[in-house]
Amino acid sequence: MQAVNEESARCEFSLAHYRYILRRARAAGYHVCGHREFLRSSAQRTLMLRHDVDVSLAEALRLARLEAREGVQSTYFIRLRASGYNVLSRLELTRIRTLIDLGFEVGLHLETGLREGLFIDPSEEAAFSKQLLEIVSGQAVAGCAMHVPKQTHGSLSRDTLRKSGFLYEAGEPEFNHHVQFFSDSNQMWKPSCPCLAIDQADRLYVTVHPIWWTRPRTNVERIRRRLSQGL
Repeated sequence: MQAVNEESARCEFSLAHYRYILRRARAAGYHVCGHREFLRSSAQRTLMLRHDVDVSLAEALRLARLEAREGVQSTYFIRLRASGYNVLSRLELTRIRTLIDLGFEVGLHLETGLREGLFIDPSEEAAFSKQLLEIVSGQAVAGCAMHVPKQTHGSLSRDTLRKSGFLYEAGEPEFNHHVQFFSDSNQMWKPSCPCLAIDQADRLYVTVHPIWWTRPRTNVERIRRRLSQGL
């Protein structure tokens, strides 16, 4: 296990501080893992790490390589309709397969109802999206996470998702029972940087958007507008 570098302790969006969070968690005895591993883990201390790949698979892979070097795992939820990357291209397919080769779980960042008239039944659309990602990734996809839930229309209940073939959705109660939740949405930690909760709670759920860490000077407002438009 790598030593914790206290010089990186300042809470900021940087790869140095991200590495610091992971090392502090591991040094404190947390099992850092993705969603499927979380469901089957018996570890007393767990940090579940979720990545919403909203903008760039290249930046996601960059973060994944850092995590692999640190000996941790996570789940990367990938969009099928992102304007910033095309999962059917040779380049992006290679990046997805590399994520898997590094040992990471790949899930679907699910978008339904954003293209009116394509599907009548939301479960049909979800099942189609799942199948497409499985073809691209070359492996079964167990879980999904809703992308911009406020813009998602249609019935996507637990039963609907099970009917579509998913084992879990990232916001389900199993992941939130006695768990302290953190999110870096819009490059702002809510409620605070998770490094402050290490040793304060045994079960942490941390949602990370890779772009904020690999490219911290990105124009947040521009990306927020794009995502709000379904791009």
